[in-house]
Amino acid sequence: MAEKNAEAQTLLVRIAGRYGFYGSLVTMVALVSLFYLNRHPYLIPFIFDLRIYLFALFIFFSIKEFRISNQNVLHFWQGISIGLITYVLIAFLASIFIGIFAKWIEPTFVSEYVRLTIDNLSQNREAMIATLGEDRFNAVIKNLPSTTAGDLAFDYFLKSMPIGFILTLIISVFLRKQPN
Repeated sequence: MAEKNAEAQTLLVRIAGRYGFYGSLVTMVALVSLFYLNRHPYLIPFIFDLRIYLFALFIFFSIKEFRISNQNVLHFWQGISIGLITYVLIAFLASIFIGIFAKWIEPTFVSEYVRLTIDNLSQNREAMIATLGEDRFNAVIKNLPSTTAGDLAFDYFLKSMPIGFILTLIISVFLRKQPN
């Protein structure tokens, strides 16, 4: 029994790692493509955020492959574990890539983000002041130029965590299957 459990855990990590790695590659290509198509990936509305769709796709297929490989049995904790490894790996590798890309490959990534964000805030000044308050609005505008590639990478990683966790919960419940 312990041998079968260890084999299942090894399989779990291997499948989740593979999907996490490939998912991060797809995410990196998508981020670069969006940037070069003049759609800065940080300024896309949340509902169109690629992380939602890419995470869902790679989490779903990693959990599904594990269930198939595990004699069509998937416990909830296994789904959560696979999903967690998959989305954390995608987010971690993609955020490292963002840091490298923005710092050394395409330094305009950060400056474009700052410029576009300031333009957007200025266009919606009244609504933003009503939401944030004038002091906070002015502080945001003042601090934006000091944004670094590391800030954007860390922001990407942090904002990916709740997206991945919620998707993992939903997909794990949907795909779980207990032994008969």
